[in-house]
Amino acid sequence: MFQTLINVLRLLSMLSFQQQNNMINNHNQHLLFMNTMMPSMTAQSSQQQQQQQQQENQYDRSSINSQQCLADKIQAVRHLWESEN
Repeated sequence: MFQTLINVLRLLSMLSFQQQNNMINNHNQHLLFMNTMMPSMTAQSSQQQQQQQQQENQYDRSSINSQQCLADKIQAVRHLWESEN
């Protein structure tokens, strides 16, 4: 039973990590598109892009925090399982 729980938590952790990587890749592709298709951006649109980056970085930090929380839960389950066996 504990092994199944540990496997489920591992799967959730991997999915969380994959989701974080997908967010970063999408962000990088968006930046690449913006830089290649619109090289003559105005100062105002550049400022808007910086604000958008800051907002996306907040989401990245939130994802990292949730991933850390999940890792802490996995560690707690492992500790509980090891102490009972």
